[in-house]
Amino acid sequence: MLSHSQRIFESTADTQRKISYDKIYFLMLALTFFSEMTAANNVSVVLISDPAVLAIPIQNNQEPLVDVRKEGKICVGSSPEILNNKDYYYLRESVYKKLLKAQEQLPQKLKFCLYEGYRSLTLQDALFQHHLKQIKQWHPD
Repeated sequence: MLSHSQRIFESTADTQRKISYDKIYFLMLALTFFSEMTAANNVSVVLISDPAVLAIPIQNNQEPLVDVRKEGKICVGSSPEILNNKDYYYLRESVYKKLLKAQEQLPQKLKFCLYEGYRSLTLQDALFQHHLKQIKQWHPD
């Protein structure tokens, strides 16, 4: 018998992609919490698809990337979506510093584990197209 953390959901459209029930449950809890907090505090949520957000120009700020593996302060795990992806070990320097600061606030002996960091625009587009194709297969109407 599998433990709770070992149980997995396998997508019929893509059997290589596995998502643990724990992660789905955590995501549901986080979304519920976020929804309750925004409603309780009269906070409006702006979606990433909002025209105001889409109108913001994307500019490379030339911030250096940090290889998290070489620093050895944050654990790394394998990328859940992209096999053999080596780019995900990189984080923008400011993001890395913020993550270290947040990790200091964790209870003793606990550390963050990075599963994905940097994604090139090419990789991000390929993932988007892959998921779009899946959604169209599942919902052809």
